Amino acid sequence: MRFVWKSLLVLILASPSLSLAQAQNTTLTISQEMQVLDTPLDAVAFSPGGTRVATGGRDNVLRVWDVATGMEVFQSEGHTDWLTTLAYSPDGSQIISGSRDDSVRVFDTETGALVRVLGSHDDDVNAVAVRPDGAVYASGGRDDVIQLWDAETGELMQVLDHFEQPVWELAFSPDGTMLASASEDGTIWLWGLWGENAGWLTRLDGHDNAVSAIVFSDDGSLMLSGGLDGTVQLWRLSADSSNILSPELVMNGHLSAVMGVGFSADLRAGISASLDGTVRLWDISGAVDEGQELLTIRNEGAPFTNLVFDPVNEFAASVATDGRLDVWDVNSDTINVILREAQPVVVEVPPTTSANTVQPSPSNTSTSETVTIETINPTTDIGVPPPASGRVLSIPTLGMSVGVTTFPLDGVSWAIDPWEPIVGHFQGTSWVNGIGNVVIGGHSEMPDGTPGIFNSLYGLGIGDEIFVQDGDITRRYIVINVRSVDYTDVSVVFPTTFNRLTLITCDIPSYVAEQNIYYERLVIVADEVPLSG
Repeated sequence: MRFVWKSLLVLILASPSLSLAQAQNTTLTISQEMQVLDTPLDAVAFSPGGTRVATGGRDNVLRVWDVATGMEVFQSEGHTDWLTTLAYSPDGSQIISGSRDDSVRVFDTETGALVRVLGSHDDDVNAVAVRPDGAVYASGGRDDVIQLWDAETGELMQVLDHFEQPVWELAFSPDGTMLASASEDGTIWLWGLWGENAGWLTRLDGHDNAVSAIVFSDDGSLMLSGGLDGTVQLWRLSADSSNILSPELVMNGHLSAVMGVGFSADLRAGISASLDGTVRLWDISGAVDEGQELLTIRNEGAPFTNLVFDPVNEFAASVATDGRLDVWDVNSDTINVILREAQPVVVEVPPTTSANTVQPSPSNTSTSETVTIETINPTTDIGVPPPASGRVLSIPTLGMSVGVTTFPLDGVSWAIDPWEPIVGHFQGTSWVNGIGNVVIGGHSEMPDGTPGIFNSLYGLGIGDEIFVQDGDITRRYIVINVRSVDYTDVSVVFPTTFNRLTLITCDIPSYVAEQNIYYERLVIVADEVPLSG
């Protein structure tokens, strides 16, 4: 693991035209050099005192790091699948984790020992949160429910499940009376659960896609949210938060999903990290120009998958798909300098070596499978793939580089041979020489039960890179969502007005042998993010 301290103060005073060598010496200092993890990281959390940082990712391991020294304190292997979310108890004695193994687990922060398993969800756990008094743990997942747990006994207290949408994120208000939940349909729900806020529920509409990050200000007056739509939104909360109708401020600039947001200590700035490989700072106080982007730090390496802040908002910690943990200086003096300069600055940060940022290369390797879905009416100007060979789909995370054939429309659906060994482009959907949604399918299983070419798609996660190459054209896409849909859902192949890649295969767990039908499709949604950021 490379543990990196980054100072926004130094970066803002640096020239935006610094060479990489200059940037290395001027803007980047490394407190410790440690082993670089060969696994993407998705979860990060500060301890209550800000002296430790916990991380988790796709090797199923929980790790705790000492902030001052950068040394690993311990690691624990209590989960059986990827860690997706982490939170500390207010007294610092426990770490609560969620995973793709559908469980919520509690670990001792001194030894790393597993304390208990808090039941389980029926699908991936995406979010955990702790009430400020430490008495209640909350978890939310792809099974569309929020579960509230008694922190002392581990007993399930309450299940919130009325909205029928996967839960992406959770956050308690500072006074502990309200819980905010973020949903896949772009809505945020404010639940009045305790005290003077008990008994009401408010729906907030602002994002066009899943809400992937939410955080309250320390005084409870504001909330920031980030979404797969690439926007950062500011919400002003009142004593009666049930009357909020729309965000006060919408900040645009990110080229892909926003995965983490936070406030500066003085509430003058908002900070966000995205799958587009940038950390951005925004004026939210009107000190310069409310909503203006003040600073962009562009990482030419891997996408950022999460960003969190220490208890006093003096430091932020980010994790990325290259297995790196960065700690950022965001103290008030730093923010004041940036606001005083009031001139947007872009700073290039040198890339780190990562096995997850390999450029695609043509290959003759092949194997595959796909879905029969009703046809749609394609839009114009979507581009047309040539019939000749030379088209390549590359997924570095999976070690896949495979040729792409064409699955033709036969009038009502796409004609796909049950024994088709390679992947295919859905005729009528966009291609890389046009604008829109490029749809590629492949078999997850062959008729004899052996793995198909897309059997390995279960190993993809948010932030992974995918490349589609056709001659001199190469497009880079970043995965923003991995989900299952009903086999009759044709919306996943609908045209878009922006460049998107959709990978489709049969979802193996949905197979009913007696009927020989897969009732769900596994869908990988990835949006284009140019390598230049």
